[in-house]
Amino acid sequence: MAGVIDVLLLLAFSLHLLCMNVASAGPLVCCWLDRRRTSENEEARRACRFLANASLVLFVAGAGLGLLLTWGWWTPAVWQQIWGQFSSRIVWGGWELLVYFVCVAIYCAWLFFDLGGNRWAVRFVRSVLAVFASTNLLYHFPPLFVIFSKVSRPEVHHGSVAPIEEVSSAEFRRLLADPEVLSTSLHFLLASVAVAGMVVLLFGLGRQQKTDNPAAAGLCKLGGRIALAATVLQAPAGFWVFMNLPATAQNRLLGDDLLGTALFVAGVSAAVWLMHLLATIALGDTRKKSIVQAAFVLLVVIVLMTGTLRRANSVRVAEVSGHEDKEIKQ
Repeated sequence: MAGVIDVLLLLAFSLHLLCMNVASAGPLVCCWLDRRRTSENEEARRACRFLANASLVLFVAGAGLGLLLTWGWWTPAVWQQIWGQFSSRIVWGGWELLVYFVCVAIYCAWLFFDLGGNRWAVRFVRSVLAVFASTNLLYHFPPLFVIFSKVSRPEVHHGSVAPIEEVSSAEFRRLLADPEVLSTSLHFLLASVAVAGMVVLLFGLGRQQKTDNPAAAGLCKLGGRIALAATVLQAPAGFWVFMNLPATAQNRLLGDDLLGTALFVAGVSAAVWLMHLLATIALGDTRKKSIVQAAFVLLVVIVLMTGTLRRANSVRVAEVSGHEDKEIKQ
């Protein structure tokens, strides 16, 4: 039963990441689509509106799902520790979420009503709003949750947890500059761009089924190129993440833990396969079969890599009171 619950939690967490991937990079890709739209390229305008709306909806869904998952994964002691150390930043983060929602909602309304038309100055102001919303989310939340994971790793000091104190601004900046935080945040950014590119690719596929407009096939190729570029860059970024994992986590992925190693190898293999599929699409293979296969493999990669990192960060903590060891997953 516990194994089934773990699998369900993993799938739910993968879905949360997928939602936040689109929410994080969607507005950035919208800027590129907005630049490409012309009176002759109505499909780019449609794709831009669709991706902006998807970013807003999936942001709400991802944030709600993430909140539920933290309640399910974090024990009261972990909640107390994180709140004690980062209460001011958690409150500030809530306001940042509201800022993102308002900015993207305005952006969606602006596109829907087509205020100001397609003039250069109008597109520029719209793009500034979208970039601000996207970078604001990317700057605050991936690093913050990696830091939460780091500081909540249990340490036992003579049978009791060390006193909880508010993290100072200087210490927080030091945590932000930690290689593990930087590498994981970059990895999330690239994954977000890849997923946003896949949304454009799938939207282009849908338009291809409805119209013979060559611009729809062009959307497919554009989405494939965006996803391909981000996926290729994931290779060095993923290696950076691996090199900054704790030694125990690295060992688990290199043979100490059979399941962790299997997930790691399968995830890397699926990522290589995904690059091949995206390359063929970027070069002009916009058949439904190829695009659906690429989308499925991307989902598999997300689930496998999420499981890999969670398995790598599983640690054994000996209870000082003499109770049986228990596994705590970050």
